[in-house]
Amino acid sequence: MTKKYNEKDLINNEQHIYDCFSNTTAFLGLDRVEVTIKGKIEFDGTKLQIFSKKNKKITVIKYNDSRYEYIRINNSTFGSLEIKLNPYDNSLVSHVQINHGGLNFETNSLSSFKEKLHNFLNFVECNAGITIYPSSIEYRELELAFTFATNRQIHIQTRALLLRSLSNNVNITIINDENQGILKAGKYKNEKHIFYDKIKKAKRNKQIPKELCNDIDVYRYEITLNKQKINYLFSSTNINSIDETDIINYFKGKVQKGIENLTKQINISIKKTQKALEEARTIQRHPYNATNTFFARLINDPLNSFQPMTLDEEIFCYLKLKQNFVSASNIARTKKRLIEHSFKHSRGFGENYFLSEMITWQSLRILKLMLDATDFCKTYGLGCQLSKNNSKPKCLVFNNYTEEERRTILYQNIKSFKKNKIMDIHEIISKRLANLPTEIENSNHDVKYFSVV
Repeated sequence: MTKKYNEKDLINNEQHIYDCFSNTTAFLGLDRVEVTIKGKIEFDGTKLQIFSKKNKKITVIKYNDSRYEYIRINNSTFGSLEIKLNPYDNSLVSHVQINHGGLNFETNSLSSFKEKLHNFLNFVECNAGITIYPSSIEYRELELAFTFATNRQIHIQTRALLLRSLSNNVNITIINDENQGILKAGKYKNEKHIFYDKIKKAKRNKQIPKELCNDIDVYRYEITLNKQKINYLFSSTNINSIDETDIINYFKGKVQKGIENLTKQINISIKKTQKALEEARTIQRHPYNATNTFFARLINDPLNSFQPMTLDEEIFCYLKLKQNFVSASNIARTKKRLIEHSFKHSRGFGENYFLSEMITWQSLRILKLMLDATDFCKTYGLGCQLSKNNSKPKCLVFNNYTEEERRTILYQNIKSFKKNKIMDIHEIISKRLANLPTEIENSNHDVKYFSVV
């Protein structure tokens, strides 16, 4: 059930969101952690009975009127405790889920998670009369969250491209477009990936009113590792065998792989676009008519598809047009014609026309921010560096590029490719990544889209 907030709470919630980004544009941390606790459990039956009568969020099931078969305690501050009977040896096993709770924009460090787990077990002992003596505590699930602020809403195609790159999964689905636009990647290799708008979720849950927090947007990328994946990555599931450095290094490797996958996605888009253009030319011999046929297919290709044929306008610069499609002397002119045709559609479709969003450029900037966050965590640790200084929140700035700005850069790219014959996408992405500034602490200004040479 969603908590009801008064007007003061709502204003405080807005300020709390701003405080989360007072020091950094983004932060990496633990959002939800589940553990299995094995060991002796003692019950104070009288205390448990009183506690269960006072609290609706507790379930107690006994068998033979002597032993407990199932107990579940839900707590808004800590999370939940579930005690179940193991049918194989009649022993009791505890499963604990630790949530951040509340507004849930912050994330935790590993030490704060362990402290919260300790406090929850103490709470259960003092209030419910259940004392757990752990002999071992093993991770059951780890949910790692990267949270970042932007000055405006990110196009859903940018989010989908990011999720495809990070999850290495083309099966992207949208759970709820009307509310927070949750994008989910199909479960793959014991990992779950999700990307969503935190501000929209908070407004839907009535944690902040619609008229607040309109100057920033906040997004979260979550990756959930199950027990098998945790053991595979860290050679253990014991909470004392995995430290923050292990988790940070894992996430950094995931982002680096995501950059490689972004390069692959661009190459796939180039090949698909080239093929579609060649098919259009077989239908229409005149270049202008072939271009119209191509764009008709591109526009009719569902705009809500999360794997579009052409990612953005820069793809046209990379095309390796064959001699049977266009003469060598007209290659640059043909690319410019495609770009100008795209500009024409951009004027007609407005913000629904994602090719003008330059989503490959936006995705690379966000991936760079993720890398910066891992380096920041190596110094300051996981979690949100919250500061109540009432300063303007830091955010990643994405300005809309005018038609003339895009034309200048795209035409320069075409000229550079023709002169230097640089067409290796990996080299292009590597150069751009190396030239991008660090924006984890220094932000609130746009990093202009720039030529590759």
